[in-house]
Amino acid sequence: HDLSDQLHEDLQHLVNEIESLHLEEEAISRLTGLVDEIRAHDVEQAASPQLIETVDSLITHFEAEHPTLIGVLNRLLVSLSNMGV
Repeated sequence: HDLSDQLHEDLQHLVNEIESLHLEEEAISRLTGLVDEIRAHDVEQAASPQLIETVDSLITHFEAEHPTLIGVLNRLLVSLSNMGV
């Protein structure tokens, strides 16, 4: 796997997780916004600190209620952190 494949795979897992969980509308909106933002990001560039911070804040927001979602977000965070290295 190269990084873009891993990131794409992580995003797909996140999309699947969003669809399978019964989340409130605001949570779905935040998560799908994140997916869109990452998909629009140039894989050749390092992830912006704001993007990493967004993922991190979502992890904090969901950690108590949705442990499987946290696993997916953590993998995504690792992939984003490795971008541009």
